[in-house]
Amino acid sequence: MPQAPDSVRALAAAYTCGHCNSNTARLAQAEDGMWHIGIEHDDGCPVLNGTVSDIHDTLRALRRSA
Repeated sequence: MPQAPDSVRALAAAYTCGHCNSNTARLAQAEDGMWHIGIEHDDGCPVLNGTVSDIHDTLRALRRSA
């Protein structure tokens, strides 16, 4: 299995959920080459249950990882 690029690993390391104590669960590459970052949110997290979006957390992680 190929290793994720530095930019993907940096984004995964910089991601924190603003609503729980999430952990980066895994990095996986799809058949089309796109990398996916799996996040394990706490039970009851509003991001996990779809009440709120994680776009703000993702954008913050992008800024931190740049």
